[in-house]
Amino acid sequence: MTELTRVPVVPAETAFNLTRTTDEYNNADRTIHLVEGQPLETGPQRGGLHGLGNLEASAVAGPTEVPGGREEHSAMSEVPAEPSDPTGGGRKRRTTEKDADPRPSRRQTLYAQRPLALAPDLSAANAGIIVGASTGDLVNRAAFRTVSAQDQARLDEIARQTPRQSRQSKGAWADALKAAHPNLSAADAAVIVGVVKRVIARRAAYRTVSAQDRARLDEIKAATPQLPGQSKGAWADALKAAHPDLSAADAAITVGSFKDDIARRTAFRTVSAQDQARLDEIARQTPQLPGQSKGAWADALKAAHPDLSAADAAIIVGAVKQDIAKRAAFQTVSAQDQARLDEIAAVTPRLPGQSKGAWADALKAAHPDLSAADAAIIVNAVKQDIAKRTAFQTVSAQDHARLDEIARQTPQLQGQSKGAWADALKAAHPDLSAADAAAIVGAVKRVIARRAAFQTVSAQDQARLDEIARQTPRLPGQSKGAWADALKAAHPDLSAADAAIIVGSVKHNIVKRAAFRTVSAQDQARLDEIAAATPRQGGAMRPGPMR
Repeated sequence: MTELTRVPVVPAETAFNLTRTTDEYNNADRTIHLVEGQPLETGPQRGGLHGLGNLEASAVAGPTEVPGGREEHSAMSEVPAEPSDPTGGGRKRRTTEKDADPRPSRRQTLYAQRPLALAPDLSAANAGIIVGASTGDLVNRAAFRTVSAQDQARLDEIARQTPRQSRQSKGAWADALKAAHPNLSAADAAVIVGVVKRVIARRAAYRTVSAQDRARLDEIKAATPQLPGQSKGAWADALKAAHPDLSAADAAITVGSFKDDIARRTAFRTVSAQDQARLDEIARQTPQLPGQSKGAWADALKAAHPDLSAADAAIIVGAVKQDIAKRAAFQTVSAQDQARLDEIAAVTPRLPGQSKGAWADALKAAHPDLSAADAAIIVNAVKQDIAKRTAFQTVSAQDHARLDEIARQTPQLQGQSKGAWADALKAAHPDLSAADAAAIVGAVKRVIARRAAFQTVSAQDQARLDEIARQTPRLPGQSKGAWADALKAAHPDLSAADAAIIVGSVKHNIVKRAAFRTVSAQDQARLDEIAAATPRQGGAMRPGPMR
């Protein structure tokens, strides 16, 4: 066993089991026993405590040492809003892990198990207040599902007989449990593996099939087995080819997939022999070129066969009708309009490496009367995508000159995000509207309108908020969420809306924080007692939903 340098010691009666309560997205086996005077007992080491991720390990054993002497925390940093950012700023990005997951903090949900161990009647809502997480994050956790002692013993015995294998996912473990215990329900399997019932109930292993049907499907499976490296979809296609009467439902059960996913596959769409022959002839005349995508092939088929419908093209190329119907080649244009659009494209051709959006902007600049619909046809994009671009938002020449002057007076700084630039424009030009700011920075109006700088506050209210911010200033390195908590602690009557304006965040991000949830003095005292009986290990500050 790898020696651990940090070993928390707690009373033996607080020993707990994380096998069924850790985050369902982590596929590692996790059973940790904390026993007084003994080190953590773990299984084969894999990147930390028995396969736990860095955040889970730090939640149990405190900060984790990493190369360079840093301590690994689930630290988040505020990043400015971009047009694609629906939050209008305040998005979270991990500063210590590559490709970090934006899901709620694992540290919070792990910490929630400890108060529950000593307070079995603790609700998910109250646990959320204690650990600083939302009720929705905790209510589906196995630890908060009521199971009788008798049922728990039964499920523990099933789990002991069919333990989780190394690197086995929870879904695969549930399938193995079902295979070993045919009468096991999806609800029981969900409790054992620690996921939500509906996730397990959808798995093929938990769909009820009669013994007669099972024997029939097993025979089909044996006649057309899955080839090495073959995907479930490709295997379903092979099963359909070998067994033309096979339904999508039966194929889904056989390959272990969902009926809807299989039913959409070309092989499972019913086409008459006459229509199939017609489509095969079209495909023969215009075959798919090496490396050609399905969409590009569909465009080529449409060019060679102008009367080809999107539905027929989808069947030929093996795609979904809706995807093909949205392509410019399948949007009906008269010969006269097509000639006009071809002329525009010839005058302003696409430059090497130029994106479709940038080409559309260039077309609009050269042809101011060009509509988003026409530009979409020329560049082969979707109309909605082009219509949202700044170049296609109608602004009069007079307004355009005014906005250009504003942009000249307050230019975008190097490395400055669109959201931050919009804030700077608003500070320099208090009467600037969100719509005008969006047009200048090239963002969507609603994204800018949600930013704190564009939320209207009276001079009297602004003075009041400025005084609050002066009394409780932001500390160096303090996140917006943590500053909001500090403001609330110093000013108990401060609303989430006012706190959001002060710290420059969005109201709904602040209102979800534990500090802004109203709890009676009596309930708070009770929750404080529970938290004192089961303190958080490692001395780390309780994180809120927004770091």
